[in-house]
Amino acid sequence: MSYDDVGKSAKRSGVMRVNHVRKLTPVPERATPAAKPHRKVEKPFGFSYEGWSWWRRFKGDAPFWVRCYSWFKTAAARDQAMRSFKHRFMKDEKYRRDLRAERRDERTT
Repeated sequence: MSYDDVGKSAKRSGVMRVNHVRKLTPVPERATPAAKPHRKVEKPFGFSYEGWSWWRRFKGDAPFWVRCYSWFKTAAARDQAMRSFKHRFMKDEKYRRDLRAERRDERTT
């Protein structure tokens, strides 16, 4: 074993051990991996509602309705959040309307 066969860390420390020896046999390149299928959606359950965009009116334009989404991991969490949202925010139809449950596909596109 010569000094040229030792890796950088061994040269810096001045120690010539077997575990510092550079691998001299070339490692074959790994094959290009096949395309993986799209992963499962992390938060597939959700609900949406239309909210009145006050920002356009603040700028002087005509206001419009914007669809807003909230996503959850389980259907139970979605249902609980929907009930809470309906109880707290959907009383006044002036600013929010059209509350509905949503479901994303099993796989993303």
